[in-house]
Amino acid sequence: MIKDGLAVTRYHSRLDYPVVQLLICDAAPVFNGLSSELALCWLHEARHYKKLLPQTGYAKRCYREFTSQFWDYYRELLDYRLKPSEAEAVRLCKKFDRIFAVSSGYEQLDERKAVTSLLPRKKSF
Repeated sequence: MIKDGLAVTRYHSRLDYPVVQLLICDAAPVFNGLSSELALCWLHEARHYKKLLPQTGYAKRCYREFTSQFWDYYRELLDYRLKPSEAEAVRLCKKFDRIFAVSSGYEQLDERKAVTSLLPRKKSF
């Protein structure tokens, strides 16, 4: 931890280039403190869901439905980048909360969704 703290301090003390204000990354603790804001990288987060191995028919269906919502939402985020608006940002935030707050009954999926919903994210995209 001391070494990480020293590295972050050194990074912030450099004068030859600006400190990054928004860092898009996974939730690895090593990124804490590097920038004033962290945003979740969707593709990195998807890796955690790929590790799930649903066994029952019900769990498989829940997983399929969730991953469909996950990637549909990602496509909406990409569309938003082309034509951003405050109203669309609010809608996307609400949709994110719905996708990740609704319990599916598939325990491992719900546990992973809970972790995702708590990760830092840039509310205004």
